[in-house]
Amino acid sequence: MPESDSPIKPVITNVSFPARFVPLHWTLDIENHTFNHYADQVNDLMAPLLAFSALEQWLALFDLQAREQAEQLIEQVLTQGDKRALNAVLRLSPDRAVYVVFSVERLSKQLLQGDIQPIFELTQVEQVIHWLEALLNHSAAGLLITNREHKVLGCNSAFERFTGFQQSDLLGLSSLWLFEESTDITGTSQPRVSIKHTSGISQAYHHQSIRLMDNDDHSVVLSLFSLVESAPALSVRPVMDKAAFIAQFESLHQNRMMNDLYVVMTLSVQQVNGAQLSMLLDVMPRLKECRLFGKIRDDLYLLCVTCPLPMMGEPFRYIHARIRGFFQELKQASAETHRTCIQGKIGISVLGLDAHTARMAVTHSVQAILEQGEEGEAQRIRFFDTQLHRQIKKRRLLEELVTDAIRNQSLLVEFQPIIDARLGQVMSYEALCRFPLPAALEVSNSELISIAEDLDLITELDLQVQQQALRQWPILQAQHEYPIWLTVNISPNTRQGLPALIQCLRQLMASEQVPAERIIIDITQAKYHSQALVRSDALQELRQLGVQIAIDDMGTDYSLFDHLSASDFDYLKISRSCIDGLGNQTNRYQVIKMLVEMCHSLGVKVIAEGVESEEEAQLLAFGRLDYLQGFYFAKPLAMDDLLAFIESTLPQRLQLIAPQEESLSASSLMSLHHAHSPRLDPGDPISLAYQYFQSADVEVLPVIIDQECVGLVDRARLNLHLTPGMGSELETMKEASMWHRPVNQVMELTFTSIDAAIDVSQIPLLIREHHLGFPWILTKGKIYKGILTQSVILQYLVEQPQSVDFMI
Repeated sequence: MPESDSPIKPVITNVSFPARFVPLHWTLDIENHTFNHYADQVNDLMAPLLAFSALEQWLALFDLQAREQAEQLIEQVLTQGDKRALNAVLRLSPDRAVYVVFSVERLSKQLLQGDIQPIFELTQVEQVIHWLEALLNHSAAGLLITNREHKVLGCNSAFERFTGFQQSDLLGLSSLWLFEESTDITGTSQPRVSIKHTSGISQAYHHQSIRLMDNDDHSVVLSLFSLVESAPALSVRPVMDKAAFIAQFESLHQNRMMNDLYVVMTLSVQQVNGAQLSMLLDVMPRLKECRLFGKIRDDLYLLCVTCPLPMMGEPFRYIHARIRGFFQELKQASAETHRTCIQGKIGISVLGLDAHTARMAVTHSVQAILEQGEEGEAQRIRFFDTQLHRQIKKRRLLEELVTDAIRNQSLLVEFQPIIDARLGQVMSYEALCRFPLPAALEVSNSELISIAEDLDLITELDLQVQQQALRQWPILQAQHEYPIWLTVNISPNTRQGLPALIQCLRQLMASEQVPAERIIIDITQAKYHSQALVRSDALQELRQLGVQIAIDDMGTDYSLFDHLSASDFDYLKISRSCIDGLGNQTNRYQVIKMLVEMCHSLGVKVIAEGVESEEEAQLLAFGRLDYLQGFYFAKPLAMDDLLAFIESTLPQRLQLIAPQEESLSASSLMSLHHAHSPRLDPGDPISLAYQYFQSADVEVLPVIIDQECVGLVDRARLNLHLTPGMGSELETMKEASMWHRPVNQVMELTFTSIDAAIDVSQIPLLIREHHLGFPWILTKGKIYKGILTQSVILQYLVEQPQSVDFMI
């Protein structure tokens, strides 16, 4: 590049632009080699790519060097997990090419996603391609692509090196803040510009701009930069001071693309020699996790780390993970510098939590250092926010306890029965992990399991629980005269991958001699791409051996309709969140019933988790759910406690949904009664009755106390106590409270009782001569046995030959 200081005129090259540059989105499942892609809007520019079924076909359109770079990029993202991008020329045909940004990011350990974002189209292909490829691959020349609004569209690796930013960090941001004095590089060319590096150093570069435009005045500007080797330093600072750090920090925060949290750390390093200090200043600006690095004084340094703001859950988990990732990267880059930092003190503030401005975050991080005092070796890291400090401190303690429990194989296993709602008996026992931790820690088991996932210890956890459960299965089977199943959990959020975990489970089943047809595998909620997991060859091979598959929790990633239509699993588990408040929410009950009907039509059975009350158990059993699980029947128990519970308490809980054992004649009135007809308790709210009446099969509800019917509630009587606004958006607080009225305040006290043992042949006589009104409450002595409505009796008479004579 010439070193003349004379102005260089922009070069104008005609290119054609399509109406819109719509990106192509793609996902790639590494394990199953599944490649999917789509575009928000199809146009003629990128339409040829939609016909491809493999990522390799896209990459084949790059030149050899760009193709190798793309493959290396994918490998780097898989191992390091960062979002990366590169620029390349895509040859769509011999006379047509598109300059694109190819981006990749990792969603899980085997799932990638990315975009192909077209920037502009070239029609003078052969000559222009060679020219553009030379610029892209030039190791000493930085290339920055912007539009007329100064927005960054792309850059090459040399420009990334000049600025210290990754291309993915710059896309869509204004280019002005990259230069000293907000240089406008899109208007007139300047022979020299000064680019600010993330380390705080400003360096002079030769500069030339090339504007590409079409007849419609759509344009992009290609700006070329090369280092001025012998030029005097322009505002060169080895490390930014505090004021410069705050200014850069404010600029970074204002130009953010995503709603991130910004973690500011103040490092207090003491008793370091010149070599250690030099290494610290050299290593820090080069760390990928370190967005900014600055200096307050010789023993006090500032740095900034970004953390994505979670859509749900507590942010401290993500903040802790990002800080841990920073120190892991620092240790890999320089063990000496890592030791220097952790031997000092560290104060932390989070912009977005305890601070609202960049200056406040810096001040808080310094104050956190000062507040440490002489707290000893264990208090080298302190957060300014007291609550956040306690949360992170507790998180670190829990990580140590979880690691010790898994490494020492001290995990406990408890079992919770899963009840057959039709037969009223135990169908399976689910093996659940429990950590031997003090109750004073007040931590949920799900949080501990998520910690094991974050520490990549979930595979070891699953295998330990599976081994203990399989070993104890014969004891559980001995408690029942019929075959039962054992449900074991598998988390797909594992670094080893699902196939390796399945293979270990098969070996455990063989060693413990547990039949495959007695095992249910519960796939707990996956972070990403559960459909591919359920359809994996390893899991489907187990199904062929007789193992059944259950999908747990219906998380946001589950494509339920795809799963159901493909018949990939045997059971669908709906979580507590789906049935919470079921008695008061009509729409929720109807949705669950529709879901159950759809599952049954496709051969999938439904398990309701988290059943905590008799009311919920009644509703779900009447709603045709297959299996029920929850604290109402039994909480998870260790084996000894479970055996005692099975003998003493569980049979009483099962009476609610168990079909009544009848010794009456098959021709008695009792034979016409539906075995699972719902019933009410006098204290049940009228909202429960209202839920039952949403089913056309329910005409009247008996109110039972101590196995004796004391009243009836039918639709007409219930409607007398409802208002038009109840259950609607116009419902008042007074009307909302009316749902909680007990049914004993609205029930009918006068009704017809009749002996359940009477033969059905006596029905005409009962109606014609005794004039018994409906409904009939069937009893055995005073004990309630069932209920017959007028429609049931009419249906029976219509089906009988003698009913014609009777009706006449």
